Amino acid sequence: NYYWNDKINPDTQQPYYHEPSWIESTSILNNTVYRTWNSGVSVTAKPGHNNNRIESNIWVHDHKTNPVADVPSTGFTCTANLWWAGTSSQSCYSLQDVVADPLLVDAPNGRAPDDFKLSKGSPAIDAAQYSTVMPSIWHDSFGSKRALGAWDIGAHEFKKWE
Repeated sequence: NYYWNDKINPDTQQPYYHEPSWIESTSILNNTVYRTWNSGVSVTAKPGHNNNRIESNIWVHDHKTNPVADVPSTGFTCTANLWWAGTSSQSCYSLQDVVADPLLVDAPNGRAPDDFKLSKGSPAIDAAQYSTVMPSIWHDSFGSKRALGAWDIGAHEFKKWE
C-alpha cells in the first residue's frame, strides 16, 4: 500500500488513515496534510506491524490531537517529516524532522490545490529523506518531475523558477 503526493483541503475529515489490525509494507510518503479534524494517521498497537514507512510528509495541525497518533515503536520508520502547529507526534519522530511553518502559498484561505504548494524560503525545500526511493514519488502531485539531488518534503516539488 502506498499513500503519496496527496494535498488535502482544509476543514475536512480526510485523510484519516486508521488501521485497527497489523499492517505490513505500507508507505505514507510526500503528503501535505493540512488541518484535519482527526489525526491524519492512527495505528493500533498490535503485534505484526512490519516494514512500514511514514516519510517526508508535511503535517499542519491546529487541533489538540496529534497529526500522527499512536504509531507503534516497532514496525515503522519515520523520517524527515515537517510538523507545524498543534502538537507534534511523539510516536513518529526522527532527528531529521523539521518543526517549522512550511510556508505554503495560501493554505489558510486555500481551496485550490495550488494554495498548498511550497513558497520560496520554505524549510521543506530540499529536506526530504527516504529509507528507499520508489518510482511512484519521482513526480509530485502536480505531475512535475522531482529534480535530481535533494527533494522537497510534501506533495509539491518547489521549482526555483516559480
